[in-house]
Amino acid sequence: MEPSEEQDRIRRSAECFNLTWDLLVKPERSKEEDAEMVRLAQESLEHWVQRADVTDRNRSIGHWLVSRACAVAGRHAEAWEHGLQALEFAREDTPFYLGYAHEALARAAKGLRRQQALEEHLREARALASQVQDAEQRLMLRGDLEW
Repeated sequence: MEPSEEQDRIRRSAECFNLTWDLLVKPERSKEEDAEMVRLAQESLEHWVQRADVTDRNRSIGHWLVSRACAVAGRHAEAWEHGLQALEFAREDTPFYLGYAHEALARAAKGLRRQQALEEHLREARALASQVQDAEQRLMLRGDLEW
């Protein structure tokens, strides 16, 4: 039996996210791997936004992932644009997700050499990290702000 289109979206959104993450944490990547990492992040987002169960949180996470992949691949302007989208979708979410949207913008601002924006978004992300109730999530966010 063929999987339904929705089942395929569910599978591919997670699969592309995980493959992106595998490349993100890889110590050294080739230019081709950087391009593939960004493509996979974009594909993950595309599948997520088409899912029937998509939420603003999913959208924020998806844009954060694309932003992060673009930032580490040196595509800072794209990282900034996706960071803005992550922030927009996280505005009403918990400090953890809102903090990660600011982390994305700080990382992009660093690459764009926008010092004021870098400092502003790092400050905001750190303040939000201190509000995260779950200790594991708080440590994760704080760790991702140390670069």
